[in-house]
Amino acid sequence: MAHATTVNQAGLAGVLREQLDTLRQHLPRAVHGHSRGVHRARVASRRLREALPVAAVVEERSSLRRDVRRVTKALGRVREIDVALAEFVRRARTAN
Repeated sequence: MAHATTVNQAGLAGVLREQLDTLRQHLPRAVHGHSRGVHRARVASRRLREALPVAAVVEERSSLRRDVRRVTKALGRVREIDVALAEFVRRARTAN
């Protein structure tokens, strides 16, 4: 049995791989304006960003962490616009 502070590298590698695969799958859809693609890519990028320091695969100020943070931030802005547009359409429909 591993010590409570031992990092499970195999499990973390799987998480990193899964989130990276999800990001790769949904990012093209997000770029083309698909709402679900934006949401899924944003969630995957956020989870990937959170897992990187735990896995100790990158340093605190690495370009990889910066790049993932930028992607997450950009997707967050797009997602906010997406939600606002959906709310606008919903309210426009109920006003008529």
